[in-house]
Amino acid sequence: MKDYFRRERISFKYNPILWLARLLFVFLMIVAGRMQWFIILFGSAFSVGFVQSTEMEHMLPLSEKEVIGKKKMKIRNVWLRYLLIGMVGRVYIYFAGKNGWYGFHDHVSRKLLLIEAAFFILLMVYAYELMLDAISEARENGGVRTLLPKAVYKIFIQTIPHVIFFTYAIVIMMSAQKAKGLLKEGPQWMHAAILLGAAVLLVINVLIERSKLGTYDYRPAEE
Repeated sequence: MKDYFRRERISFKYNPILWLARLLFVFLMIVAGRMQWFIILFGSAFSVGFVQSTEMEHMLPLSEKEVIGKKKMKIRNVWLRYLLIGMVGRVYIYFAGKNGWYGFHDHVSRKLLLIEAAFFILLMVYAYELMLDAISEARENGGVRTLLPKAVYKIFIQTIPHVIFFTYAIVIMMSAQKAKGLLKEGPQWMHAAILLGAAVLLVINVLIERSKLGTYDYRPAEE
């Protein structure tokens, strides 16, 4: 934790404009309402990729366990930051809709709190997986992760949740200014159950991928 804050101080010291970027990011996450998902995923894709450090730090001898530990620590702290700010944003948008405050509130954030909570849980699990993927050095044949993995079980715990997120959850949230489309089909708990089911599958995938984290530089190919 101390190393994370040390790196943050270095980043802001040598890049003061990051203060403005961070404040803008926090503001958008709080008031963006149904577009909060896009801001969190956009930030997740870049937050763990940049680490301010010195040349001397790259010369420090670190074991594989220490390298992996630093990566996990980075993800944990960034994810917790998004979680806390995201929760503040959802609470603010709820009260903004009731009291007429500034913010992009909608029907889901005001009326369908069960769906709202389920979507936020799925969003945060997906954000964690996105950050985990960003630091992972394991790729098939050195390429990017494929949409349809070779392992059959991966289709259920990885591909299906991704499909649900982008073709079901996002459709619900983006059409949530009033109850229409998918929101008219079935009770609120049914939609929430589908979102939470996808989140559970994605958690399983995250746990598997997290256990497989490793460093792959200068390792001879297996024969």
